Amino acid sequence: MDRKNQSIKVFDQNGFINLIKEHQIGRTRTLGAVRLAEARFSKEEFFGRQLHADYAFVSRRLINEFHIPRVRKNQEHIFGSDHLPLFLNVSGIR
Repeated sequence: MDRKNQSIKVFDQNGFINLIKEHQIGRTRTLGAVRLAEARFSKEEFFGRQLHADYAFVSRRLINEFHIPRVRKNQEHIFGSDHLPLFLNVSGIR
């Protein structure tokens, strides 16, 4: 999903924190998935479209920690997906 999509703007406008934007995450797709998309689409079609497939929106008071692990291309098979894992540590949930 494009980061400028109207659905994402709705979250921003309603006080949720976009963790992908706030932490300046460059991509949520595996490098293999990005390379495959680059080969299939022209630069104009590809630019930015395939880099972000996942988002996390939270209330600031709930989030303790957020990160996406660095994954080498030869380690991607352990996830069994073309999406990188998102790790969130939250508090205040009962």
